[in-house]
Amino acid sequence: VFALGAGELLLCGISWRVPFAVIAGMAVLTGAFLLRTRFPARDKNEQIAGSLGGLFRNPLFWMFGMLLFLAAGVEGGITYWGASFICEQVTASTRSGAVGIAVFAGLMAGSRLVTSRFTGRLGLSLIIVLCAVLGMGSLTLLMMSDSLIAGWLLLGMCGIADGPFWPTILALAEQRTETTSTT
Repeated sequence: VFALGAGELLLCGISWRVPFAVIAGMAVLTGAFLLRTRFPARDKNEQIAGSLGGLFRNPLFWMFGMLLFLAAGVEGGITYWGASFICEQVTASTRSGAVGIAVFAGLMAGSRLVTSRFTGRLGLSLIIVLCAVLGMGSLTLLMMSDSLIAGWLLLGMCGIADGPFWPTILALAEQRTETTSTT
């Protein structure tokens, strides 16, 4: 929503500095909130297991790091490419491209929230596989589409598929690697 609003302000002749100032203000407010929030104290018995060298020698560290890198590439790629696709392939306005990205981002955020309800029943690995299949199918259909509405809907499906990747991979990494000990 902010991206669409900022785009409209820019089209109305507002300086590009205004949206950036608002974003900077939001970042400062987030930091101030985190500084004022009290987090639970760590248990004195909780220690980080192993050393940094041990972490780098763990093959799971590298595997999950690569998975997170690929998930970031998917999200970044669709974010960058989606608007261009709507503008070029569908020959729609840049505003329509921005709407497509807003649909992608909104459904991506929503799917992150909804997926948490299914992790106990489906398991993290199955969710990752299902999301990958849905994402592949959505992107394949999107590449064949020349309709604006279909483009928006398929970008939304890509958002639903891409949303759970980061949190699910992080949760799976936490499950599969020993990060703390309570000795």
